[in-house]
Amino acid sequence: MSHQTGKDRVNNILFYKQHILTTMKSLKKFTLVALAAITLSGSLSSCATVFGGRVTEQQKRKPVPGEQQRQVRVGALIADIILFWPGTIIDFATGAIYKPQPVLTSQKAPQPSVSEPVNHN
Repeated sequence: MSHQTGKDRVNNILFYKQHILTTMKSLKKFTLVALAAITLSGSLSSCATVFGGRVTEQQKRKPVPGEQQRQVRVGALIADIILFWPGTIIDFATGAIYKPQPVLTSQKAPQPSVSEPVNHN
């Protein structure tokens, strides 16, 4: 059986105390860095800009009088407000908050019928 002297016990207690303090400082530093990273990533992103896909010219420009108003992506707006409200400003500034309009394909002009001959007399 080994018996510790009073001095050995004090040294062990001091060693463990120092070890616990070092661990707590490391955990505190990690927590602060993680919170800073989460805050920074949230501040630099917004839902519609990140997840909304490519922003079209129609989304970017303001409608002229007589043109149909742009529709807002409600899901992205709610997510911006709940997750990080300054992201709403970014989405409106970039136009990403607006729903893209479907691209209309141009229709070909009707071709004259070739079944009837044309008389040029």
